[in-house]
Amino acid sequence: VMTERLDGLGGDELRQAAVALREKAPCAAGLLCSVTEGKVFLVGFASDEAVKAKNIDAGKLVREAAACVRGGGGGKPELATAGGKEPAEIGKAIETFAASVRALLA
Repeated sequence: VMTERLDGLGGDELRQAAVALREKAPCAAGLLCSVTEGKVFLVGFASDEAVKAKNIDAGKLVREAAACVRGGGGGKPELATAGGKEPAEIGKAIETFAASVRALLA
């Protein structure tokens, strides 16, 4: 499980970083997040192996994390994006994502 906060980056930049990480990691899931101009950006990803073998769905996981920052989003099992309005809760969003992934791996 990878999580990283990269403040100052926009949604497109986070998405590009997530795609690069997804391609390099054989079995991984992660959440990249940023606060830029008071807005929260979240991008979740899961490698093909994580989706197939571990049943990880980045779209579902990102929706759960986005709820923590008063936002919403979603996407595909491999890559999903979300936004939010509560930057102070970004730590809770990260922990929610990580805990959900750990639960799926247990």
